[in-house]
Amino acid sequence: MKEQSRRVFLAILALCKILGFVDCQTAENNCEDYSPPLLEEHVDVLSELCKMCSCKVEVEKLASQKRECDLNITHLMELNENAKKELNLQKEICDFKIKSGLKRKLQMDEKNLLTLSTGRYFVSPPSQSVNWFEAARICKTYGMELVSIETKEENDEIRKMIDSQLYWISGSDMGSEGEFYWTGTGRKIETFTNYREGQPDNYMGKEHCLYLKMRNFNMMWNDSDCEGAKMRFICEMQME
Repeated sequence: MKEQSRRVFLAILALCKILGFVDCQTAENNCEDYSPPLLEEHVDVLSELCKMCSCKVEVEKLASQKRECDLNITHLMELNENAKKELNLQKEICDFKIKSGLKRKLQMDEKNLLTLSTGRYFVSPPSQSVNWFEAARICKTYGMELVSIETKEENDEIRKMIDSQLYWISGSDMGSEGEFYWTGTGRKIETFTNYREGQPDNYMGKEHCLYLKMRNFNMMWNDSDCEGAKMRFICEMQME
């Protein structure tokens, strides 16, 4: 009896594999159609085999779906990595263009670019007289800021390189009336000052930006109308 059951079991298993059942009910029906000589005691065996076939099919389906999902994720990751590389490349191109443009600008005005012990400075030519806002903008295009004179040493160094004209510097009290600060560094003007006597006076309530002027061989600071007055300017690039 054991040998007969084993043979029936193997026959049913082979038949289920050949038929490739989709679900248990279909499997049972198909197995019953193909096995009329089966004894009644083998029905339970047939049912279990059919369930095993159905489960295997479902597992294979899920495994196939997982493989497809993994492929999609890999593809998306590759696209994302390529996008990052493209962005980095574009950034490098932009940085190169900016540095090249800055280098050309500085080379173009090399005769006015001075290196002192306190930093590097650009002195605008006599023909370049603008208001304070425009001066600040031009300095930034050079990768610099309007000069912030924070020590006596720097004040004395700059005095050596200018003539008797007027020059914008970064001092301002915009947003903090009466309390001047260096817009180039953000620091308050308090540790060192070199104002002309009686200055700054905010004449007619319009003077909020500082400039330099040589007076009796001494360079003094004064305030003026940021937008209405036009003069030369000095840009500063800190030493690295």
